Amino acid sequence: MFSVQSSKKFKITSLGLLVLLNIILRIPSIPHAKGRDSFFIHSLASSISVFGEARWWDHWLSVFGYYPYSYASGLPFTLSGMSQLFGIDIEKAILIYSIAFGVLTVFLAFTLAGLISNNFIFKYAMAFFFSVSPGIMLFTTWEASSRGPFMIFLPLLFFVLLKEISFPKKIILGSLSLLLLFSFHHYAIFAFVLTLVYIFLRVIFKFNSSYNFSSSLNKHSRKANYLYLFLIFSSFMYPFLTHSMITAGSRYNWLIDLLVINIRFIGPAILLAIGGIVSLSLSERKNFAQWYFLISFIFILPFIYDLTYGVYLLLLYSIVFLSVGFKNSLCNSKGNNKHAIKVISIFIVSIILVSTLFTAYYSYSRTGDYQYLWYMDERTYEFAHWVNDQIDRDSRVFMVAENNYYVRTIALQEEGLPILVAGVQGFTYGFINNSYLDSLERVPVTSSYFYSEGVYRVEERDIYRSMTWYVDNKNIKIIKNVYSLDYLIQSRTYYKRVQGLDSNSAEIIYTNGIHEIYELRYL
Repeated sequence: MFSVQSSKKFKITSLGLLVLLNIILRIPSIPHAKGRDSFFIHSLASSISVFGEARWWDHWLSVFGYYPYSYASGLPFTLSGMSQLFGIDIEKAILIYSIAFGVLTVFLAFTLAGLISNNFIFKYAMAFFFSVSPGIMLFTTWEASSRGPFMIFLPLLFFVLLKEISFPKKIILGSLSLLLLFSFHHYAIFAFVLTLVYIFLRVIFKFNSSYNFSSSLNKHSRKANYLYLFLIFSSFMYPFLTHSMITAGSRYNWLIDLLVINIRFIGPAILLAIGGIVSLSLSERKNFAQWYFLISFIFILPFIYDLTYGVYLLLLYSIVFLSVGFKNSLCNSKGNNKHAIKVISIFIVSIILVSTLFTAYYSYSRTGDYQYLWYMDERTYEFAHWVNDQIDRDSRVFMVAENNYYVRTIALQEEGLPILVAGVQGFTYGFINNSYLDSLERVPVTSSYFYSEGVYRVEERDIYRSMTWYVDNKNIKIIKNVYSLDYLIQSRTYYKRVQGLDSNSAEIIYTNGIHEIYELRYL
């Protein structure tokens, strides 16, 4: 039997090296922040610093983004607070936040793992695979996305639920953990469901003292274990057979995409998760934490077919099971001879190297046509600052450009926003007034919109949601009159161009080869 007798010094050194690895992996190789959500949240964080308040708060539900023209406030407030505390701009605050939260994943995963198994190899494996998984790295390498904190703090909720603490403390800490998750992302609704699963299991296990549930279960443990594996298989196959979550194309192509996406976000070591879940299912003795992850996984697994968001829910579960598989591959290896130890050592080093290199590649390299879009280049950065420095805050600017240029230019406006924008940003910066919130449609509880977006829905459509339609169908003079424009920014690389706009009809006051700024005051 292969075992590792780990001293306290060895454990501390190992964790220290893992923290160092996480810091090194997050040292940027690019000049500016990346992503798209990152710049949207950047602009909301800037508005808090400029106005001293979250102007999208019109209702208590606005705090969590469950009200029209609002957004979950946790991350914008975090970035604005860091910016003001350290006296730095939001972009640098995003970098510090990314590194700090990336390191935090090590300790959150390690702590939660201790409730599942007290084996150091398992705890360390879970901390390693969770913190350096491509899915976590994606949102903690100079990028601000509300999906990142949701995945990072989900282990905190599970820790509070599974830790043996007094009932009042569990209620308070559990409620605070749920509120924290809701303040970051609407996917916290699933965390609420998982909390209900915990309560259900607690009630079942509570009956154990009266009805001797555990002895009955142990008596038929083999049948129960095989029944569980059948339920897991059924949970996976049901969407595949019914097309209930396959929205287009062949179910087999969907299955291939599903596998690729999960390997891409969790890493090649995910293959160990299959062995992990089978071995944990068939083990004769399971603690409550292990039962909880096994049972709740039945309810979560069908969402693997959601190619957009499913992986964010499943990542933690996959890491738990692959860590079990990794631990078993070491601790269950028979033989203490030098050859066995050498083989196992090579296996450990190979898994660590492959996982690290896989994550590093997808964190810092892009292939194909997308590679020039994944972070903000210097030319866009300089252009956005020119707009910020030279265009008056009271001016009204219409921007026609690719989404990546549009959101990044808006994000770098530091003292206000002259560029017209729709949605929560438009409401926050005063383009959309409160009158649109006077007549709201109440969303029924049976609608998926109720859980994903909010209790209310706007009935009247504001003109800022129609800007693309005006570009497609109207000329520059009509657009100017409708939106009372002073300037228009046109991307030369964008396939959409405003009709009737050229250097003869309006003066170009700035160009950098990609963007042109037209003055429209005398048009």
